[in-house]
Amino acid sequence: MSFRLQFILYGAVVLVVVLAILVVTGVLAPFKPAPVKGSLVVWDVSSRNNLLQSFFSSYQAQFSGVRINYIVKNPDTYAHDLLDALASGAGPDIFVLDTAALSGYRNKIAALPAANPVAGEFMAKAPDVVLSDLTDASNIYGMPISVDTLALYYNKDYLNNANIAEPPKTWDEFQDDSRRLTRLSPTGVIQRSGAALGLAANVTHALDIFSALLLQSGNPIYTPKDKTLHLLDTVIVGGSSQSAGVSALKFYTNFANPNSPYYTWNSSRPESRSTFAAGNAAFYIGYARDLPQILAENPHLNFGVAPLPQLAIGNRTSYASYEFFTVSKASASPDIAWSVVSSLFQSAVAKPIIDGLGLPPAHRDLIASAPPNKILQPFYDQVLSARSWRIPDITVTTKIFGAMMEGVVSGRVSANEALSQAQTKLQLVIQNSAE
Repeated sequence: MSFRLQFILYGAVVLVVVLAILVVTGVLAPFKPAPVKGSLVVWDVSSRNNLLQSFFSSYQAQFSGVRINYIVKNPDTYAHDLLDALASGAGPDIFVLDTAALSGYRNKIAALPAANPVAGEFMAKAPDVVLSDLTDASNIYGMPISVDTLALYYNKDYLNNANIAEPPKTWDEFQDDSRRLTRLSPTGVIQRSGAALGLAANVTHALDIFSALLLQSGNPIYTPKDKTLHLLDTVIVGGSSQSAGVSALKFYTNFANPNSPYYTWNSSRPESRSTFAAGNAAFYIGYARDLPQILAENPHLNFGVAPLPQLAIGNRTSYASYEFFTVSKASASPDIAWSVVSSLFQSAVAKPIIDGLGLPPAHRDLIASAPPNKILQPFYDQVLSARSWRIPDITVTTKIFGAMMEGVVSGRVSANEALSQAQTKLQLVIQNSAE
């Protein structure tokens, strides 16, 4: 071996030894990530039983260079305050949104590339409805802690007294059971509603319930790719063309139509959730997040929860509604902000939070886990089969759908006319939106 080669090899060995010593002693740490430093402001609409404050405190303890100011805003003014703050450039780094409000904020979000390593667990473990709602071909717009779904609340005493052995599984059964459980006075005054359903103004989640009926029929309601509504789309059933939207609208409004054999609801009834809690309705369609209010209003109510009724033929489908955390485009530290948001999604972090809040998970690995209370099981069981649609403007859409339902119940327009008018108005909103 030549002297030159020996010298090179000797030099390489010495270099490796020196580097090893520097690494062991901590002088050189080539694989140690750079210290994370930054200050974040987080806006929320609920204290969430202080569970998130505990998480943020733990996060700061782990990453001493990060400071998180967690602010719980007034839910009544949250949307207005958030838009003003974001417009002024002084908004929060991280803020919470409802999925129904996403369309109005998409251009204010610093989207996370789906290929980012931080996004790996989310892309692999989020339910289909979440991926559909919060991602596009290349970006992620937010991450939730939980995914709530519509389910059927039922009064056990009323079903028992009517000898109804179990809650309805199909909408046909639901309709028939509601009729059996309705109580009218000799003059036609509703004394007990079989179902708290049929209108919009006094039915909590009316838009979501009607949307679930449409989605169960296979109607997508809206396709963002071509910005087209499908409320009037027809399908072939038994050799004849039928509109799933018209059928769903007639079914829904029949519960508030005095000329229908299924009449059980009208505008004089109190809000549907409170009506059920007071024991004045046998059925109520709602979310897991409704449980605390129902229990607070009537802790002695004997009730249960069952999966959302389905069409007699078709794939099982519920409707998803949930809040998620996202990052502002104006944030000075979007990378740190997304690291915080993605940490909230991790199953080990999310499980104690959703258990403390009594909500179903948004993580596939948690769906098979035991809920803190067995009454939550139906909500857990529906997460993977849940769907939703991209509502263009939640305030305007709610008004349009509400007017559609009221118009049919009042008899001013037919179901087909009401649906056509709603589609025309909403399509205009979509065309003028930034979506």
